[in-house]
Amino acid sequence: MATILGFSSFNQVRVSYYEGSSVYGSAPYDDLAQSAAVMSQLAGKPVRLQFMRWDEHGYDNYGPAMMYDIRLGADANGKLIASDVTEFAPPYYSTTPAMALTGTTQQVFGQSISADTNNVGTQYNLANTRVIGKTVPLQDNYFKISFLRGPQAPQTCFAYEQAIDELAKAANMDPYTFRLNNHRDPRERPGPRPRRPHVGPVAEGAHDRSGKMSSWKPKVAASNLQSGQYRQPAAASRSARTRARWSPRSPTSRSTRRRARSPSTTSTSPRTRASRNTPGGVQNQAEGSIVQGASRALFEQVTFNKSNVTSLDWVTYPIMRFKDTPKIHFQYVQRTDIPATQAGRCRRTERPRRRARWRRAALYSSGSGEPPISCIGAAIANAFYDATGVRSARRR
Repeated sequence: MATILGFSSFNQVRVSYYEGSSVYGSAPYDDLAQSAAVMSQLAGKPVRLQFMRWDEHGYDNYGPAMMYDIRLGADANGKLIASDVTEFAPPYYSTTPAMALTGTTQQVFGQSISADTNNVGTQYNLANTRVIGKTVPLQDNYFKISFLRGPQAPQTCFAYEQAIDELAKAANMDPYTFRLNNHRDPRERPGPRPRRPHVGPVAEGAHDRSGKMSSWKPKVAASNLQSGQYRQPAAASRSARTRARWSPRSPTSRSTRRRARSPSTTSTSPRTRASRNTPGGVQNQAEGSIVQGASRALFEQVTFNKSNVTSLDWVTYPIMRFKDTPKIHFQYVQRTDIPATQAGRCRRTERPRRRARWRRAALYSSGSGEPPISCIGAAIANAFYDATGVRSARRR
């Protein structure tokens, strides 16, 4: 604000804050406050500026549209051997519109994309991986984009986990078992669990728990396209170094072979250590994240023409309503045998020298609100394929 108004000191600006509706990502409150300040200086009087619903929908920050080119390889035994991912996205704005309009700050555009490297194979035991981020040259000619909940994670998982599902199909394997066999964390793999003498048996993983919760029965995806069957595909994510898994069940119709608009049952098991003190808060965060992810995948879409956004209210931009909300069966896996990312320390009973090993292995627990949303869209897309045999991604 001080920069836009040309003030020499930040002390010349006083901010009065009032509670409003919460947001995930960047809302246009910065644009609103800066614009009101500029108008007030021009008028020489106090100015109240209020965005209406159509203003906020029409000039908000939008989640970036992203495109992925994914190549995966597996051997004859269904073991992943290589992953090659190229991500395409427009760059972010580095200045707000008010800064550009007043000329106090030169318009700056990002020169690179914020590529998601958390959900492109890091959850799997891959010896050969490559991630390339490419910027789409659309400077000053595209939507003002910003982070939404789980930055870039829903888009990345939507693409990558469908590719994993296709690879499991090509290997004639159950997609859930395929993921377990290739999981990076030994806690998730079949067979005897390793032990650490100083902490006892290793806790079960999120995938393992989720399989039990959903009563998973192995089968090859899209191998039984019959009316009334429920499909339960697996989707894994590793966002904010916390694993999450989500399994929707989707009823199908024999005549139309279509999935119901909202999955009837869901289950997820994010892994977190911080939940020890606030289990109710963790569950609220995770369940809200699941509903938000399902709404984003099934209902929400920004519409536009060549000049402006046309989805300007909750009718033209619908969100999931209570009547469409799926039943959620949620559990979290309490992990006290590894440190939290922010804390960076172990329990008193653990040996300090173990910390370095854990850091190298990237075994941390952190986050509760963002990780679950990462895999929702991918899980729904995989459920749709399992029920109909139709993919939501294009194969080359």
